[in-house]
Amino acid sequence: MYVPCFFRGELLAFSMVRAHWIDVGGTSTGFGAGPEVPDPWQEGLQLDQLKIYRAGELDETLYRVIRDNIRFPNRPGRPQLADRLVQARRAQDRRAVPQVRPEHGASRDRWDLRRNRDEVPQGRRAPADGVYEAESFFDDDGVTLNERVRIHAKVAVKSGTMTIDLSGCSAERKAAVNSRTLAAARVAYKALTGPLDPVNEGSFRALEVIIPEATS
Repeated sequence: MYVPCFFRGELLAFSMVRAHWIDVGGTSTGFGAGPEVPDPWQEGLQLDQLKIYRAGELDETLYRVIRDNIRFPNRPGRPQLADRLVQARRAQDRRAVPQVRPEHGASRDRWDLRRNRDEVPQGRRAPADGVYEAESFFDDDGVTLNERVRIHAKVAVKSGTMTIDLSGCSAERKAAVNSRTLAAARVAYKALTGPLDPVNEGSFRALEVIIPEATS
């Protein structure tokens, strides 16, 4: 969940909190339904960027939709909601805002392309300039049996930049083994360039990820 934080009518930032829920609907209790599920709607309730609060008032209809589609409907997401509303109020603090504004740009620049370009080839665990490839296989995807699923990564490091090319992976599968995502590539990259550093958009300016459409 996230909220916009305003100061004197100006959008200052978005404040977000992430947490796993006890249940999100779908075919099984908990988060998700496992690799054997061929349909994303079986994974759970699908909500795409909907306002659960409007002008400070809870949208009771939307909240009821959520409650009616999960197995544990007692106050779903209330701690997250409360946390975000407190953060939005704190954004009105005139003492904090002057410190936040300049920090926005500074924090991005601190982990920007220049820093990462220095670290990609020279970091303690990072590879030297060159092209690296590796692959592995699943025996099957859990739905179409006895048909292997290829996982192939090609990584090119050059002049402090890194390109992760996942176009060699198997075509899109029927089951939920679709793990070739931008997030997965960024996790690996961050582990090389600064695993303990804060994360923002500046952390990945030296990274390009190639993920063709319709790959698993």
